[in-house]
Amino acid sequence: MPSKSWSLAMMLGFWLVAGLTPAALQAQEVFASISGRVLDPSGSVVVGAEVKAVQAQTNLEYRARTNEAGFYVLLTLPTGRYTLTASAQGFKSFRREEIRLAINQRATVDIALELGQTTESVTVRADAPMLQQEEATLSTLFTRERLERIPVTRNSAFALSLLTPGVIGEDKVPIDADRAIVIGLSVAN
Repeated sequence: MPSKSWSLAMMLGFWLVAGLTPAALQAQEVFASISGRVLDPSGSVVVGAEVKAVQAQTNLEYRARTNEAGFYVLLTLPTGRYTLTASAQGFKSFRREEIRLAINQRATVDIALELGQTTESVTVRADAPMLQQEEATLSTLFTRERLERIPVTRNSAFALSLLTPGVIGEDKVPIDADRAIVIGLSVAN
């Protein structure tokens, strides 16, 4: 029979590990962000411009104001589709629709305001690419609907990883999909 001090040490160790687990999980981001600069037609920064992101699915609004350098940051945005608007006194309102954010995406959207009344607006509908300058990571989000439509013969993480842009499977490397041992993946440059 184990001693009382050994049992107490085991319980303390368990609670210590269990207590650290939530902190470790919080380090993994499940949100996205949008940041950028707001400039006038001459390329000068617009201080105090209001930037607003509205999520299409929920209609929730996230707001920020530009700082003295013209920068804005909208943090902890849930993934989904957004409409981004910006307005400032003496400028036409800016609107960009259909911004799609994935998990851990850091989108950069620079805004150029045109001179005019705030009752006038400029709407950008083109799918201009958003730059992610902070880091060079690739990720793929598999929704439940997408997973149900994918014709994968084995339910393995390896098979799904091959559907991620930039991932290449090595044909000559053995893969044990039943045990989820992933061997032979490389990322294309």
